[in-house]
Amino acid sequence: MIYEKPDLVFDATSCGENCAKWLIEIGKKNDITVNLNYLMPFDGLEPFDIMILNENKIVSTSKDYIRTAVKYI
Repeated sequence: MIYEKPDLVFDATSCGENCAKWLIEIGKKNDITVNLNYLMPFDGLEPFDIMILNENKIVSTSKDYIRTAVKYI
């Protein structure tokens, strides 16, 4: 659904850790917005460009993602 309707905001909190790879892959093709209420592991998928909307900041590594997103979890 995220791939087919990139204009919607999806709550990806219920997605398992195995979805991290697919969120990155879909994000390479479409600009998508998801809500996460946990630190989804993006280890090993770097480099990536994830915009943390709460901070208006793009992160490119898992370390930066965790450091930024942990404030909002």
